Amino acid sequence: MQSLSRRELQMGTAANLNINGGIQTITVYPPPPAKGGIAINTEDYLCLGEDQFLNDVIIDFFLSKIFDIGSSIRI
Repeated sequence: MQSLSRRELQMGTAANLNINGGIQTITVYPPPPAKGGIAINTEDYLCLGEDQFLNDVIIDFFLSKIFDIGSSIRI
């Protein structure tokens, strides 16, 4: 599984891959070997563009990350 760099995504590589039918995984949280990881792929990334609707994968990804960060804070 090859990941794309932020630079490649900013330069439109993700858009080109999606047009050509290739979808690649950008990142997974929590990362392997943890179970239940939520993967963000190039198709999900494209929904972050202006005038686009967020999809459930993006929302789940960030909620998972926020929950993990919040549960590690000790008061």
